[in-house]
Amino acid sequence: ASRLYGTDPCEGISDAACQAHVLGGGSALWQADPSQVTGRTWPNAAVVAEVLWSAKGGSWAEAEGRLRQFRCALGERGVASGPVGAPQPFGSCGH
Repeated sequence: ASRLYGTDPCEGISDAACQAHVLGGGSALWQADPSQVTGRTWPNAAVVAEVLWSAKGGSWAEAEGRLRQFRCALGERGVASGPVGAPQPFGSCGH
């Protein structure tokens, strides 16, 4: 996840061109094992959303806490979601 966070959607274009033409982004997952698709899609899509919505130059350390909270919220709603970044210890969602 931290590797994805380092991706710059405007890499290679000027700030003016980015602001004028980059309106959003998307996340795709190519996975050979269908049993892992849901668990990997949510954390990766959340990281992509964080990159698109956060100010340029944000840090992984700042984002990781928000993304971990999001994972816990998904779990509370019954949505399978794999860990964000380093594996979260059992009970880290307060249960």
